[in-house]
Order: sequence, then C-alpha cells, then structure tokens
Amino acid sequence: MIDETDTIGYYKGKVINIIKNSKLRWNPAPKGMQGYVVSAYKNKWSTLKIVLIDTEGNEHCTTSRCAKLDALQNKQKFDFAFKKWIEATHLPVVFETIVVPTNSSKRAICCRFINKKDEQWLPLSILKDSNYNAVSLNSFNVNKCYSGFIPIWTAKKMGLVTIV
Repeated sequence: MIDETDTIGYYKGKVINIIKNSKLRWNPAPKGMQGYVVSAYKNKWSTLKIVLIDTEGNEHCTTSRCAKLDALQNKQKFDFAFKKWIEATHLPVVFETIVVPTNSSKRAICCRFINKKDEQWLPLSILKDSNYNAVSLNSFNVNKCYSGFIPIWTAKKMGLVTIV
C-alpha cells in the first residue's frame, strides 16, 4: 500500500506545520514554523523534499517526515507572500501558442516567445498565468498570444534571458 503523504502532489499548494527540525543544509525550515508549499520533489534516494514559503515570502526546505498538514488550511495569510515569491523567482513572458495537444495526458504546449524565433515546448507544470495561478491544457488555443510567469532557471535554460 502506498502512503499518500509520501507522494509529491499531496503537499503542493497546502499549508503545513513543521513538527521537527530537518537535517537539510540549504535553508531548513525551523520547528514550529507554518508555511505554504510551493513545490515538492523526490531526490535519488526517494526522500520527499518540500519547498515552502513563510508569511514574508522567504523560501525554506524540509522533508515529509518533518511536516504535517495544517488542519485549518488558512491559505489567505500566504496570498501576499506567494505573490512576492513569484515576483522574486519568476519572469513574465509573452508567447504565441503553436501546438496545443488535444490529448489531455500531454502536459506541455509548443510556443514561440516574442523575443525568440524558434519554437519551444513549455511544460505546464512550471507556467503560472497572469494571476499567479497554475494553468491547464484547456486554457490554450492555437495561434493566440498569452502571458504568464516562468521560473528564472527555466528562462535561462530556454535561452530567453542571459543573466550573469
């Protein structure tokens, strides 16, 4: 039987409480902190790592063993912090859709950014709309322009920006 608290999607977008200190080296979340989960991933040893923000928009990390879902799920107090975090870690982009797959199992769109001539596939998991919300495949049409936010590391990898 699979423990659902050990799956990536279980924590994403939820408020958690840190119940014990983590052994992580990079900005560990302190015990007693409450945070909003912005992403989760598993490392090569299958440990579920959780990236969360505090009410000021600062990023922290923990593991699933050190976190517990908050019973109240008061996400409103993290709205300003989430917007601040997006503005600090994401870049606004404008793009035209070239290919929008009709198969719902596909989770990427082919698009052309306004500052690039070549077409690139953009995973929907990293794209946020203009209101900082996640997007779905059915929100796009072919040959239409859209705007949104993508993480800075993705923009560098795609060659959209060159930041030294």
